[in-house]
Amino acid sequence: MNEQPSTTSRASATCDNCGVSNHAGARFCGGCGQLLADPLTLDRDALFQRPMPVTILAVLHLVLGGLSILLALLVVLTGGGGIGPLFVIVFGGAGVGHIVVGRDLWSLKPAGRTGALIFAGIWMLGIPFGTILGILIMVYLTRGASRVLFSGRQPEDLTAEDLALLHRAAAEGSTAGV
Repeated sequence: MNEQPSTTSRASATCDNCGVSNHAGARFCGGCGQLLADPLTLDRDALFQRPMPVTILAVLHLVLGGLSILLALLVVLTGGGGIGPLFVIVFGGAGVGHIVVGRDLWSLKPAGRTGALIFAGIWMLGIPFGTILGILIMVYLTRGASRVLFSGRQPEDLTAEDLALLHRAAAEGSTAGV
């Protein structure tokens, strides 16, 4: 009998960490998330996609920044009475800060995460809604894949655990990673 190997069958990749058999071409173990592929062959764009919560937070900062600057300009144009200069400095500065943070969040820069954490701390003073929003933002940006996503490191510089965390988060559609 002359049997030829099937072109549709592929050898499976077995995870050295947990022993789970994964389909051929799998880059991460389906059981434990362990990296199975060479980190240099991973698609950076697939791993470093901006998740929806970060997009929403970036847009929120951009909108708040624009509104703060418009409010400061409105005070300048109307004279503002006795509180004018201080109001313009505080709201204009906060507006510029929000815009910078929004831009950096949009492009997944480490400074965006830091700025968002600072603003979240300030928002916590606004009881009760600001406190709740600030806590949610702080928890989201300090846990799981979010800290890896905003680390500023390239895929080849990440550990296998960090890559697996990003992969699981991308597969789940979030960066909670908890």
